[in-house]
Amino acid sequence: MDNSSVVVSNVQCDGIGQGQLDIVIAVICSVCLVLGLFYSLWGYRCFKASLFFTGFMFGAILVYLICTVEKVLSTAINAAIASAAGLICGLIVMLIAHVGLFLSGFVLGALLSIALFIVLQQFYQPSSFWFIVVILFCVGVFLAVLSLKWQKAFFIMATSWIGATLIFTGIDYFVERFLLIHYIFDILRVNDRPRSICWYSWLIITWLPVIAVLGIVIQIKLTGRHFDHRDSWTKIVQLRKKRRKANLERIRRQQHEELLPQDQPSRYRYLYQVRTRNGDVVSQEFMDSLQKKLAHSGDSTKTTLTHLSSS
Repeated sequence: MDNSSVVVSNVQCDGIGQGQLDIVIAVICSVCLVLGLFYSLWGYRCFKASLFFTGFMFGAILVYLICTVEKVLSTAINAAIASAAGLICGLIVMLIAHVGLFLSGFVLGALLSIALFIVLQQFYQPSSFWFIVVILFCVGVFLAVLSLKWQKAFFIMATSWIGATLIFTGIDYFVERFLLIHYIFDILRVNDRPRSICWYSWLIITWLPVIAVLGIVIQIKLTGRHFDHRDSWTKIVQLRKKRRKANLERIRRQQHEELLPQDQPSRYRYLYQVRTRNGDVVSQEFMDSLQKKLAHSGDSTKTTLTHLSSS
């Protein structure tokens, strides 16, 4: 028994990148490497894009796993169905930000739980599959709720860990043809005899938290330092309020300028407008006759004063 295990270990560690390379999987893993770098460096800066890709990957992987368990359709049809489901899920997550934040926190909790189980595997092996499922779900929901409270901090951590996981997946395929992925699945399925891994497999696992921490530091100090995803909506609302207030002030100022008398002839028009607004309509003919009477009385007064002065 021991000799066979040693032989298996030696075969696995003889070289790096052994086995046939699948072109389709290689292209997908290359995309994972690029997307992981994007997540780690600009995940929070490109908030909407990160939400879409998170929802797309979560929905596509979940639906694909369900389809492969049933084993009813071919691989191509399963991939097409998973892609369509991932696209719908990505759009929903991108359009509803709180759903995206909740999902990102849940994924962060699941990834941290898986990393914890990898470490605990060396000391303690859980005996029940449902125990692992309950731990993953509880930790995921707990961090998802915290993500809604402290959105920026937890989204930066989530994108950094997702990016590190994508980079880890791409490196694992090109180095070991998914040996570490199968090893993790054996742990999660509570396999009594998980696959043997090599010393450089542990080196790849060690780089996972290192890349995640580097992504968190870079996003906090550089790419996401002067950016907040809530500012965009707040600025739009404030700008609309300022424009509405400016338009109201401009309209009121124009109305006030129209009501103010600018010269002598406009006084009667101003009086007419004011009294019309108050409900008392003054006839223009009455105002003209009143002006004529005042003018006639003024002329007669002048004539009387002239006559008295001459006498």
